[in-house]
Amino acid sequence: MELRLNYPVLLLSKSNNRIYVFTKEKDLKSTNEELFGKINYSNYYVVDELGLKYTINNAFKVKNCGLFGFNPFLKGKQILIDFEFSSQIDKLLLDTIKQELVQRIEQDKNYWKLNWNIQELEAKIISSKTFKEIYLLLK
Repeated sequence: MELRLNYPVLLLSKSNNRIYVFTKEKDLKSTNEELFGKINYSNYYVVDELGLKYTINNAFKVKNCGLFGFNPFLKGKQILIDFEFSSQIDKLLLDTIKQELVQRIEQDKNYWKLNWNIQELEAKIISSKTFKEIYLLLK
C-alpha cells in the first residue's frame, strides 16, 4: 500500500526541538548524499495537514536527482529518498500539536526569536483553526 501524505507536513524529531515544514513531496524527499548518510531517520515522524502522525522506520535512496545527482547550484550529490513508515498511524488532535509546537518553540527560543516575537508566534499558533494554518505560519 502506497502512503499518500497530505501536504503541507511537519517533520519532527524525537531527539531535538527543531520544526521542519515541507509544502511539497519533492522538498521532503530530496537531500544530498552526505546528509542522508548522517541522519538517523528512525528518530523522526511526520504529521500531515489532517493531523495524521506517521513514524518513520527507515529511509532509503531511490535515485540520483538531475544529471547523475549533480547540480551546480547545490552542494553535494543530490538524491531522491523515500521512507518506510510504521504501520501504526495515529490521529493527533489539533490542541495536541499546538501544545507540542509551543513547547518546542519555548525550548528553542534562540532560533525562533531571530524572525519572530515569541509571544506573538505562540499566540498565533494557539489561535489557529487548522493544522495547515499552523504549518504555513511556521514555513
